[in-house]
Amino acid sequence: MIKSFFIFLLTGLLFLASFGYVVYRLQDPEFVGSQSRSVNLYGRLVSNVGGLLPADELKQMGFNNADIADVLKTGVEGEQFYEFEEAALKAYLPWLTGKTDSLSFSYSLVETKIKLTDATSAKILAKYNNLPICTSAELRDWSFESGLPSCQLASGTLKAKSITNLAMQAATKLTEGVPDSLSTAQPPSQLLAVRTNIALAFKIIYAIWGATLLLALIFLLLFRSSGFISLAVCFFLVGLLQIAFSMVGWDWITKTIGDFVGGSGEAKSIAPAIIDLVSVILGAMKTVMGNISIGFLISGGVLLVMGIVGKIHRSALIPKDAK
Repeated sequence: MIKSFFIFLLTGLLFLASFGYVVYRLQDPEFVGSQSRSVNLYGRLVSNVGGLLPADELKQMGFNNADIADVLKTGVEGEQFYEFEEAALKAYLPWLTGKTDSLSFSYSLVETKIKLTDATSAKILAKYNNLPICTSAELRDWSFESGLPSCQLASGTLKAKSITNLAMQAATKLTEGVPDSLSTAQPPSQLLAVRTNIALAFKIIYAIWGATLLLALIFLLLFRSSGFISLAVCFFLVGLLQIAFSMVGWDWITKTIGDFVGGSGEAKSIAPAIIDLVSVILGAMKTVMGNISIGFLISGGVLLVMGIVGKIHRSALIPKDAK
């Protein structure tokens, strides 16, 4: 009865401990970064971020999503994006998981802002150069105060030479909302609440690992070699539970997160990129759990053999008269 209770309790703890290890991988910046590269997060964000930008001003400049993507690719290169992501992950993940109580993150955007402004200005000029030549009536209705004309001024005129300055002014207005740097010393209260929950989750994971190890040691001390077969059964059960969860659980988690992200109003434009990233990360976690389940099944087989050999050895040591 006691042995059955130990097996039941240890099976549950081992499953939770292995699941905790899979979740524990998320605190590794290199793991998360490699997954974002594998789904080309940069390219997908660049293609979909247009929905988060000021639509009226962009429409006035004649910009569409393709134009926005071209400007962003010029102003923010892929390696720079992943460099920023890595720096942010290295700063935030240890703090979110409770490894450190201090949060210090700073990233300069001065050069990026200049490149975005220049790329925007170049795109505005390119569109301007494809406009039809202004008629006399259109020239009379236009003035410098009204901004860029909706037609092309005749080349060689003083007004035409001022178009470059107007394009730069328009580009500067579009990018003026980009800060010179991103830095965090005092996180917002909402993020503090999230951090509390995440840090608690990791503390629970550590507690489960400790409890699992302690219970396994107590089990072996109480039952010694006779407990190997029971422990083998426990490992087999854990391996089968992990396989069953991998078949159903990860897909359900992916769908639940996808429905949540897809239903967020402001995030709908970049939801496909976020869902792809989540899917790949969960897919990698599913693979890790699959590998762990194989390890448990193999370990169960080894323990079973050890238990059988131990029983045979004990039987050989017992005198026949004592049997």
